[in-house]
Amino acid sequence: AIGQWTNVFVEIERIQSTDINRRACLANNIGAAYLDEGELTQSETWLLRSIDLAPNFGPLPYNNLARVCLQGGDNLRAAEILRGCTRLFPDERDTKILLAVAYVRLGHYDGAIDVLRAVVDSGKGTQVVYADLGYLLADARRDYKASLEILREGYERFSQDGLLVNNLAYTYLMCKDVQSARQLLEKHVHLLSADSGLDGPSRSVLNATWGLLHVLEGDLEGGEQLYRSAYALASKTGDRALANGVLQKMHLEIARALLAVGDRSGAGRHLRIGLDIRRGRELYEQDLRQLADKVKSDG
Repeated sequence: AIGQWTNVFVEIERIQSTDINRRACLANNIGAAYLDEGELTQSETWLLRSIDLAPNFGPLPYNNLARVCLQGGDNLRAAEILRGCTRLFPDERDTKILLAVAYVRLGHYDGAIDVLRAVVDSGKGTQVVYADLGYLLADARRDYKASLEILREGYERFSQDGLLVNNLAYTYLMCKDVQSARQLLEKHVHLLSADSGLDGPSRSVLNATWGLLHVLEGDLEGGEQLYRSAYALASKTGDRALANGVLQKMHLEIARALLAVGDRSGAGRHLRIGLDIRRGRELYEQDLRQLADKVKSDG
């Protein structure tokens, strides 16, 4: 495909065609294909060429260039590109979703929440938008009431979406509404199976949420086993940040459960192990540190 598109692009340039938009479209297609192949340098070259040829042609070259930056770890540049694209194409939903991803990676959670909230309010919310917004409201802002409202609305529209099911159950658990969480998870228990069609990362977080359910019900051993299954699934997909985040959350929630029954020694051990985990979820690291400081000060 890359070879065919490149040949057409070169031929159009050779005959000095005035069809700038067609050349910009071809350059974007070539850049997107290189991005799919993981060739980030080549991809960036062609995507910049597309934008230079026709800056107002459409949002796709900007979105793809931002994906190049996100894959390469340049989250700040990705955010800058996407903000510029939003100014040019204010109604483009995918640009805003990508901008929220960049904001999350930069730790700018309020910015991500505002962007996703605007997408929902515009009536263009997808399953991913509802699920991510609900998660951020719960874990980043600790606004569980708003999280439940968003996730229930999303679940009514997309009741078979595994990530929405997971995030709604998770928020119930963070509200200590264990009964509602169990009813929802049991209704969709088929999602845990390998042939459910749910992708690896989503199955990983769903196993982790089942683990949290068991921990809150007092079954710490069963909960830890499910968390470790979630870790194995995330590791298998190569998502180290998710895998490490699962372990951080496991140690955090088990520590909380042990403190609730007066086992300060056991809680402290889990907090120390959790804090030794690097490159996981920043929010969970913050929670582990805060709880460890509280245990230390109370002691």
